[in-house]
Amino acid sequence: MIETLMHNRTTYKHYFETDRQRGRPSLPHMFATGIVLVDDGTASEIQLEAQHLLDAGPPEFNLRDVGFLRFVITNHLLDLEGGLSPLNAVFTVNDVANALQELVLRSHGRWIGKGKGIIRALGDYDQTFAKRFEQTFHGFYINHDVQEVVTFVDTVLEEYGGRLFEGYSSRQL
Repeated sequence: MIETLMHNRTTYKHYFETDRQRGRPSLPHMFATGIVLVDDGTASEIQLEAQHLLDAGPPEFNLRDVGFLRFVITNHLLDLEGGLSPLNAVFTVNDVANALQELVLRSHGRWIGKGKGIIRALGDYDQTFAKRFEQTFHGFYINHDVQEVVTFVDTVLEEYGGRLFEGYSSRQL
């Protein structure tokens, strides 16, 4: 299969910056690792630019960012503990997994993943943590055990000050 990306010398820069700001470098990764099929002589320079962006890592994650994700995750945990329909629990656990990987990776200066890229991004950061993450969430999708997810997430949140809900305001952080 071939995936074709077409950008000019201006458009790719916009997407590089957008990806950098969100902490998920999809386009820079494709440019840095992809195979160039047509080159006007500028491809190696652009690939090098993409690799430099990847090597530099995402923007710093500050206390406000950490607080916001602690709040989001806590809110989802409270929903799970309060009892949700099986389908709502699936979607909520998915949101927890996404927020948790963002909290862990971004707070350690790492790029986040999306979908199939989450476990790879976590593994690049810490193989042991990635395995625990995978086992916990896979276990939920097989056994629908909410408590295993809550316990794992609470353990991870301890590093960041635990749950954050009551009195939370993004203006205070």
